[in-house]
Amino acid sequence: MAQQAEERKRDPEADHPQTDYLQREFQRVIPRIRVLVVEPHAAVCHALASLVASQDDMILVGAVASYEEALQVCAQTDPDVILIAITANGNSAAPTLRAILDTWSSIRILGMSSFQEEDYIPGVLQAGAVGYLLKNVTGEELVSSIRRAYVTVTPPAA
Repeated sequence: MAQQAEERKRDPEADHPQTDYLQREFQRVIPRIRVLVVEPHAAVCHALASLVASQDDMILVGAVASYEEALQVCAQTDPDVILIAITANGNSAAPTLRAILDTWSSIRILGMSSFQEEDYIPGVLQAGAVGYLLKNVTGEELVSSIRRAYVTVTPPAA
């Protein structure tokens, strides 16, 4: 009995059954960012997916290895933000980015690569990405970039 009283003193929400209800209501009212991760390296894909899934304001809707799978998952899950790996040939991502944005214009795309050469960045941005990150960013920088991408307003297509 004394132990239960001690636990209640440490956890002031233990006696409030409304806590779970309020948390559910908060999540219902405040939209969560639906994120798709596209990364061909399994370990990196898993790490990115885990980071996204651990955020209270994000929902991981998929983690896939290829651009083709990304198109399929977009059709099934309607993500808000796509975090997509840009391969050594940065131009190979451009047709996929354009195809995604031609079909789902409200999706925000963040390109991510280990290549910092400037010639990769314009092609990704011209294809419609709202940003470009290097893979050496911190976890906090990454989730902050996803949040910024989510609220980015893109001009309507001409």
